[in-house]
Amino acid sequence: MRKFHFRLQPVLDQALAQQRRIELELARLREALARELERLVRLGEARSARQRRVREASRGRLDLRRLEWERRDLERLVRAIAEQEMVRADLNREIERTSEALVQAMRRRQMLEKLRDRQHDEHRREMTRLEIRQVDDLVTPRFPRVDAALQPPTRQGV
Repeated sequence: MRKFHFRLQPVLDQALAQQRRIELELARLREALARELERLVRLGEARSARQRRVREASRGRLDLRRLEWERRDLERLVRAIAEQEMVRADLNREIERTSEALVQAMRRRQMLEKLRDRQHDEHRREMTRLEIRQVDDLVTPRFPRVDAALQPPTRQGV
């Protein structure tokens, strides 16, 4: 019996490898997003703490230099938060693009696997037909065909 050979196996292997690479890239992007979100949270907490200090500094005896320094630091934190939001948005877009690429890679791999499975099923059916034919050839007795013109005429009615 012939062994099944899927001619597109190298293409399927390459599609599977590509899917794995995209999955790893997506995981890397998600980890980066988690780190950036954590940084954004820390910046938000620092801004809240700085705002508290500005309020406290404005309640008591006014130290204009300290108040100006706190205000500048607060503005710096606000800019850093805005930049961090842009980084987060960029990462979200990149994750979306990578997710779409992953879906396409998975579809391609699944299509090739279905094709392989169909060809394998067809190969199995063909091998079954060949085996049945071989068994029939071995089991079915073969009688030589005798040409009707060479046989003596049969007498009817005698």
